[in-house]
Amino acid sequence: MCLNHLEEFETTGIGYKYFNIEYNKLFTPFKGRAKSIPINIWVREKDYRTIYTNFLVTEIRERYKPGFHIYKNKRIVRSPILVQYKVEYRNVVATGMQSKDEPTIVAKEMKVLEEVKYEL
Repeated sequence: MCLNHLEEFETTGIGYKYFNIEYNKLFTPFKGRAKSIPINIWVREKDYRTIYTNFLVTEIRERYKPGFHIYKNKRIVRSPILVQYKVEYRNVVATGMQSKDEPTIVAKEMKVLEEVKYEL
């Protein structure tokens, strides 16, 4: 997934990320993932990266460094295979809009905090 365009940003904050759960462990929802992501421990994207490149390119040809793509806002998407978690992030390298104009942060480090529960 790539950003549509880039925006100015703060370097730390709280956001939301989707994960697959397999055998009670969290994995990023992309093919090629090899390691599960722990809860309440800071992790670096380079240790979990599935795309090996020095930069990504937006739809309008702006370059940015790869990292964890984290949504700024909670999203209500019911999925049988994805679970949303609240995460803390730091060392932001880019922010912008992603699919369906979702404000998205690209960070080098994150800490998974807790599962987002939905009330029916």
